[in-house]
Amino acid sequence: MKYTARIDYDSKASLRLAKMQQRLFNIPLEITGYVLSAFLIVSGFFLGCNTTSGLLFLAAGCLMITNIDAPARHRVKQLERMLKGYVPTMEYTFYGKDFECRTVNEYKRCDYNDLIRIVDDGKYYYLFPNKQSCYMVDLASLMPNDTVGFRKLIEESSGLKVTVPFSFLKNGLYTLIKNRKNTRQ
Repeated sequence: MKYTARIDYDSKASLRLAKMQQRLFNIPLEITGYVLSAFLIVSGFFLGCNTTSGLLFLAAGCLMITNIDAPARHRVKQLERMLKGYVPTMEYTFYGKDFECRTVNEYKRCDYNDLIRIVDDGKYYYLFPNKQSCYMVDLASLMPNDTVGFRKLIEESSGLKVTVPFSFLKNGLYTLIKNRKNTRQ
Protein backbone atom coordinates (compact mmCIF):
# COMPACT_ATOMS: atom_id res chain seq x y z
CA MET A 1 0.00 0.00 0.00
CA LYS A 2 1.16 3.53 -0.74
CA TYR A 3 0.92 6.34 1.82
CA THR A 4 1.40 10.07 1.35
CA ALA A 5 2.00 12.79 3.91
CA ARG A 6 3.39 16.28 4.16
CA ILE A 7 4.66 18.77 6.66
CA ASP A 8 5.25 22.51 6.74
CA TYR A 9 8.45 23.16 8.67
CA ASP A 10 7.18 26.32 10.35
CA SER A 11 8.75 27.55 13.57
CA LYS A 12 6.47 25.38 15.74
CA ALA A 13 7.26 22.15 13.85
CA SER A 14 10.96 23.04 13.66
CA LEU A 15 11.12 23.64 17.41
CA ARG A 16 9.34 20.36 18.09
CA LEU A 17 11.87 18.56 15.86
CA ALA A 18 14.88 20.27 17.47
CA LYS A 19 13.61 19.39 20.96
CA MET A 20 13.03 15.79 19.88
CA GLN A 21 16.57 15.50 18.51
CA GLN A 22 17.96 16.88 21.76
CA ARG A 23 15.85 14.50 23.88
CA LEU A 24 16.85 11.48 21.81
CA PHE A 25 20.50 12.04 21.06
CA ASN A 26 21.75 14.40 23.79
CA ILE A 27 20.59 12.42 26.80
CA PRO A 28 23.73 13.19 28.87
CA LEU A 29 23.03 16.92 28.41
CA GLU A 30 19.41 16.43 29.47
CA ILE A 31 20.28 14.33 32.53
CA THR A 32 23.06 16.69 33.59
CA GLY A 33 20.70 19.65 33.29
CA TYR A 34 17.99 18.03 35.39
CA VAL A 35 20.42 16.75 38.04
CA LEU A 36 22.15 20.12 38.35
CA SER A 37 18.80 21.92 38.51
CA ALA A 38 17.56 19.57 41.21
CA PHE A 39 20.80 20.06 43.16
CA LEU A 40 20.45 23.85 43.02
CA ILE A 41 16.78 23.74 44.07
CA VAL A 42 17.41 21.32 46.95
CA SER A 43 20.42 23.39 48.04
CA GLY A 44 18.25 26.50 47.99
CA PHE A 45 15.74 24.86 50.31
CA PHE A 46 18.48 23.67 52.66
CA LEU A 47 20.03 27.13 52.77
CA GLY A 48 16.59 28.53 53.52
CA CYS A 49 14.05 30.42 51.49
CA ASN A 50 14.47 33.41 53.79
CA THR A 51 18.19 33.83 52.96
CA THR A 52 19.65 35.56 49.94
CA SER A 53 21.86 32.60 49.04
CA GLY A 54 18.92 30.19 49.36
CA LEU A 55 16.78 32.33 47.06
CA LEU A 56 19.63 32.64 44.55
CA PHE A 57 20.10 28.85 44.46
CA LEU A 58 16.34 28.34 44.02
CA ALA A 59 16.16 30.93 41.25
CA ALA A 60 19.19 29.45 39.45
CA GLY A 61 17.75 25.93 39.66
CA CYS A 62 14.34 27.04 38.39
CA LEU A 63 15.89 29.07 35.60
CA MET A 64 18.07 26.14 34.56
CA ILE A 65 15.26 23.58 34.55
CA THR A 66 13.04 25.82 32.41
CA ASN A 67 15.86 26.34 29.90
CA ILE A 68 16.99 22.75 29.32
CA ASP A 69 15.71 23.08 25.75
CA ALA A 70 17.66 26.32 25.14
CA PRO A 71 20.08 24.69 22.63
CA ALA A 72 17.11 23.48 20.56
CA ARG A 73 15.46 26.91 20.62
CA HIS A 74 18.76 28.52 19.61
CA ARG A 75 19.12 26.18 16.59
CA VAL A 76 15.58 27.00 15.45
CA LYS A 77 16.17 30.75 15.76
CA GLN A 78 19.33 30.39 13.64
CA LEU A 79 17.39 28.43 11.04
CA GLU A 80 14.61 31.03 10.94
CA ARG A 81 17.13 33.83 10.41
CA MET A 82 18.70 31.85 7.60
CA LEU A 83 15.35 31.10 5.88
CA LYS A 84 14.14 34.74 6.20
CA GLY A 85 10.43 33.90 6.52
CA TYR A 86 10.39 31.03 4.03
CA VAL A 87 8.54 27.95 5.36
CA PRO A 88 9.74 24.77 3.61
CA THR A 89 7.14 22.12 2.84
CA MET A 90 8.14 18.47 2.53
CA GLU A 91 5.90 15.97 0.77
CA TYR A 92 6.38 12.25 1.28
CA THR A 93 5.30 9.15 -0.60
CA PHE A 94 5.88 5.86 1.23
CA TYR A 95 6.16 2.60 -0.66
CA GLY A 96 6.99 -0.92 0.51
CA LYS A 97 10.73 -0.77 -0.23
CA ASP A 98 11.52 2.95 0.05
CA PHE A 99 10.04 6.41 0.31
CA GLU A 100 10.30 9.69 -1.57
CA CYS A 101 10.83 13.17 -0.14
CA ARG A 102 10.02 16.25 -2.21
CA THR A 103 10.27 19.97 -1.75
CA VAL A 104 9.94 22.69 -4.37
CA ASN A 105 13.69 22.45 -5.07
CA GLU A 106 14.67 18.91 -4.11
CA TYR A 107 13.79 15.27 -4.61
CA LYS A 108 15.26 12.32 -2.76
CA ARG A 109 14.49 8.62 -2.69
CA CYS A 110 15.29 7.05 0.68
CA ASP A 111 15.75 3.44 1.72
CA TYR A 112 14.09 2.37 4.97
CA ASN A 113 17.27 0.46 5.89
CA ASP A 114 19.12 3.79 6.08
CA LEU A 115 17.00 4.86 9.06
CA ILE A 116 18.62 4.55 12.47
CA ARG A 117 15.56 5.35 14.61
CA ILE A 118 11.81 5.88 14.31
CA VAL A 119 9.87 7.76 16.98
CA ASP A 120 6.15 8.42 17.42
CA ASP A 121 5.07 11.23 19.73
CA GLY A 122 1.37 10.86 18.95
CA LYS A 123 1.24 13.75 16.48
CA TYR A 124 4.32 13.15 14.33
CA TYR A 125 6.57 10.32 13.24
CA TYR A 126 10.27 11.13 13.25
CA LEU A 127 12.34 9.08 10.80
CA PHE A 128 16.03 9.57 11.57
CA PRO A 129 18.63 8.65 8.92
CA ASN A 130 21.28 9.96 11.34
CA LYS A 131 21.45 11.93 14.57
CA GLN A 132 21.58 15.31 12.80
CA SER A 133 18.67 15.02 10.35
CA CYS A 134 15.12 13.76 10.35
CA TYR A 135 12.09 13.26 8.15
CA MET A 136 9.19 14.54 10.22
CA VAL A 137 5.80 13.12 9.18
CA ASP A 138 2.63 14.92 10.28
CA LEU A 139 0.18 12.11 11.03
CA ALA A 140 -2.78 14.46 10.48
CA SER A 141 -1.79 14.69 6.80
CA LEU A 142 -1.37 10.93 6.31
CA MET A 143 -3.35 9.50 3.39
CA PRO A 144 -4.97 7.09 3.63
CA ASN A 145 -5.69 7.89 7.26
CA ASP A 146 -4.47 4.51 8.59
CA THR A 147 -1.81 5.05 11.24
CA VAL A 148 -1.81 1.37 12.23
CA GLY A 149 -1.11 0.29 8.64
CA PHE A 150 1.49 3.03 8.24
CA ARG A 151 3.28 1.95 11.40
CA LYS A 152 3.28 -1.64 10.21
CA LEU A 153 4.73 -0.61 6.83
CA ILE A 154 7.48 1.47 8.46
CA GLU A 155 8.42 -1.21 11.01
CA GLU A 156 8.43 -4.09 8.53
CA SER A 157 10.31 -2.14 5.86
CA SER A 158 12.96 -0.72 8.19
CA GLY A 159 13.37 -3.64 10.60
CA LEU A 160 13.06 -1.13 13.46
CA LYS A 161 10.33 -0.79 16.05
CA VAL A 162 8.65 2.57 16.44
CA THR A 163 9.60 3.94 19.85
CA VAL A 164 8.25 6.66 22.12
CA PRO A 165 10.39 9.67 23.00
CA PHE A 166 12.29 9.39 26.26
CA SER A 167 11.47 11.99 28.85
CA PHE A 168 13.53 12.19 32.02
CA LEU A 169 10.45 13.17 33.99
CA LYS A 170 7.92 10.75 32.42
CA ASN A 171 9.76 7.53 31.52
CA GLY A 172 11.92 5.17 33.44
CA LEU A 173 15.30 3.64 32.79
CA TYR A 174 13.62 0.66 31.08
CA THR A 175 12.23 2.91 28.31
CA LEU A 176 15.62 4.55 27.83
CA ILE A 177 17.39 1.18 27.47
CA LYS A 178 14.69 -0.23 25.17
CA ASN A 179 14.80 2.83 22.92
CA ARG A 180 18.61 2.83 22.73
CA LYS A 181 18.64 -0.86 21.78
CA ASN A 182 16.28 -0.01 18.94
CA THR A 183 18.68 2.50 17.37
CA ARG A 184 21.04 1.53 14.58
CA GLN A 185 24.57 2.80 15.00
